Amino acid sequence: MNCFPYAAFMVFLPVLAANEDKFSTTVIGLIIAVEVVSMGMSLGYFGRLVDRHKKFWFVVGGTVLVAVATFALAFVRDVFGVTIIALCIGIGNAMAIAAATAVVAIDGRATGQGVAMGAFNTVASLGITIPPLIFGVVLVWWGVDAIFIISAFLSLAALIPFWLLVVRSRKRPVEGGVNC
Repeated sequence: MNCFPYAAFMVFLPVLAANEDKFSTTVIGLIIAVEVVSMGMSLGYFGRLVDRHKKFWFVVGGTVLVAVATFALAFVRDVFGVTIIALCIGIGNAMAIAAATAVVAIDGRATGQGVAMGAFNTVASLGITIPPLIFGVVLVWWGVDAIFIISAFLSLAALIPFWLLVVRSRKRPVEGGVNC
């Protein structure tokens, strides 16, 4: 579900910008580049932090940062504000992805790392391809702002079962896996 806001940002930011005079195609491209570059540049940093601290908090923190920033897209219409939002989405995604892939790699020792990473990447790919289909309908019915609001709430709502699974996993001994 962390991919929902990411997909909403990447696909529907140009739709948002098409309704605003301040955003040229070049500006939109640069804003998307800010998101991608900030994520790429901070993945290594968060990877090192994740190796030393509880991975759970990075998944939660990154998801909350992405969700809040995506929610803010429904209300911010200036180039500087949207650029800051893109930066936050990139950093939040880096936090969550670094932690999630670390957990998958560690748990993959028991299930097979190729199987674990394959399943992770399949789910992530679905999380990026399905939202634009759903949000296309949302765009027609309620407009582009609703896409950002709904994707933010879906991402935050996904933290509830995640939290419950982590709490439950902490109550049992770990066999070949990792405690988040």
